[in-house]
Amino acid sequence: IPFLLPFIAYGIYIYIARRRQAEGEKPPFESVPWVGLAGAGAVLAALALGLVFFLGGEEPGKEYVPPRYIDGEIVPGEFKDREEE
Repeated sequence: IPFLLPFIAYGIYIYIARRRQAEGEKPPFESVPWVGLAGAGAVLAALALGLVFFLGGEEPGKEYVPPRYIDGEIVPGEFKDREEE
């Protein structure tokens, strides 16, 4: 979604610009700035991934136990402290 946001914003801009053009005004630019849109999308996607990496997850030393099927019920995945061996 962060990668698509600049393209969605540009689509909204074009919609508004074409409505204004129908009223007699010309849009400020005619061609699609693909490189700028892709660059802005890449930056937003990288920021989102960085936020997930630095702000998400559990504290170090925990082990992820995936969801499992026990006695006819699905037990959700969870993080547990690692057992010392």
